[in-house]
Amino acid sequence: MPIFDGSTDSDRNLWHTYVYLARKHAIRSGGQPAGRKRAFVDYRMNRVSESLAEALQAVLFSCFALEYRLRRALAAMDPSLQPEQNLACLVDTFWALLRNTDRCDGKGKCAAPKEWPKCKAELKKLIRLRNKIAHANYEKVLGFVGREDSLVLARSYYNAVVDAIMLINIGTGYDPRPLDDIEEYFRPLKMADEK
Repeated sequence: MPIFDGSTDSDRNLWHTYVYLARKHAIRSGGQPAGRKRAFVDYRMNRVSESLAEALQAVLFSCFALEYRLRRALAAMDPSLQPEQNLACLVDTFWALLRNTDRCDGKGKCAAPKEWPKCKAELKKLIRLRNKIAHANYEKVLGFVGREDSLVLARSYYNAVVDAIMLINIGTGYDPRPLDDIEEYFRPLKMADEK
């Protein structure tokens, strides 16, 4: 008989973590469990560790923040720019879509800052991981989840999203301040590097 919640204990723990996190946030927002008994996902042994669950959430919400910022920046710069692309394609085409758009500060056309390619490479890694999480690629997600440094890696991807937001502000002329001032403004948003 097929087993839908995973073929190994690790698979099942990952699945149970997904359900647990969705349920936990539904309860936190004022929802009430329908039954009085504990659900199978409530038992700690049925899920991945809390730190690994936090890493998964950091990856997913980092992607949500990135996609939101890219789409809102395009809409704000030129309302006709509403591409129906997935996030990976949007990261690839973002600056090309804006190449004929005037910067907010009037200093020419929008263009990717020189730091964009390095940032983009990190964003693409983040998106690939998000896709593995979202599309039930258990084996590859478990490879990430099983790493001791998964939370550190998730934080570095989050930092790449903060960098992307900053670079979008710079390349569109949205933030005309000197680079040092912009970096100082974004510093509190970032996570400290862990050694």
